[in-house]
Amino acid sequence: MSVYTTVALEQVQQLAQHYQLTLTGLIPIQAGIENTNYFVHLDTPQQLVLTIFEEMSLNDIHELIPLLEYLKQQGLPVAAPLSDQAGQVIHFIQTKPAQLAPRLMGQPPMQPTVRQVSGMARTLARLHLTLRTYPLHRDNNHGQVWWQHSRDELMPSLTPADQALLIQSFVQFEAAQQQYPERPCGLIHGDLFRDNTLFDGNTLTGLLDFSELAYDEWLLDIAICLNDFCSQWPSVVLDLAKAQAFIQAYHQVRPLTRDEQQALPVYLAMAACRFWLSRLQIAARNQLEARSGEHILQKDPAEMRAMLADRLHSPLTINGLE
Repeated sequence: MSVYTTVALEQVQQLAQHYQLTLTGLIPIQAGIENTNYFVHLDTPQQLVLTIFEEMSLNDIHELIPLLEYLKQQGLPVAAPLSDQAGQVIHFIQTKPAQLAPRLMGQPPMQPTVRQVSGMARTLARLHLTLRTYPLHRDNNHGQVWWQHSRDELMPSLTPADQALLIQSFVQFEAAQQQYPERPCGLIHGDLFRDNTLFDGNTLTGLLDFSELAYDEWLLDIAICLNDFCSQWPSVVLDLAKAQAFIQAYHQVRPLTRDEQQALPVYLAMAACRFWLSRLQIAARNQLEARSGEHILQKDPAEMRAMLADRLHSPLTINGLE
């Protein structure tokens, strides 16, 4: 959600005319790295979010629209995009697809409490179960095939220590997959970091940015979310009390299989590895395309590298689940 496409208020006002809305202000949103986003202020108390899709295909965007409506109808805290007077959702700004959606109130939890962690885990389990029968199959563009290609592409540019860490993570991951085969799959969010959630106190009020939604292992989604919500920020060391609370809360809604419980520590490492690889790639692309400035967010690859090392060298021990 960095600002790659700079727009003027007048351009968005033209878009807003389709919705019979009057804009009064536009504020760029720095958080995130995939799309361009702005807070949109109106001449009413309502606020919107403008999203300009930088990478996602029109087909993928149109697949997400009914899915978000479905999740909203099922009581999950998501913002379904608005339809204009003609029933159209997607418009174009500077040749790029764009949408308007209601702004959900709340703030990302920078230092999550145990209650916030537990609420996040329960909602993640609800999300998985709610999407279990949803009629959509999307391959994970940042799934295991991508991991392998990215590993091979980046390997020559890494230091010997980083190469060894990367090899170790893949070896352990492949061993765990063979040893613990009962790992159910379904549609996953794929990017549930703290900055893609909103809380009002201990209440989860928003799940944001479903651009990574795809069919994959639920355990991967759990690992991505747990890693971010249960680290001792600014350190990446795992907070064991929060991790246990997360696992217990998720398990109460969607019981984990025994194989998932056994494989989770390795998946925590591999989830960190997945984002280490993607951050390295994004850093290289930003440098190649000279994408910089105050509204371009570059997340530090070293953070995920440190998390990967921690998860490999201090694996989580899961207490007994009821």
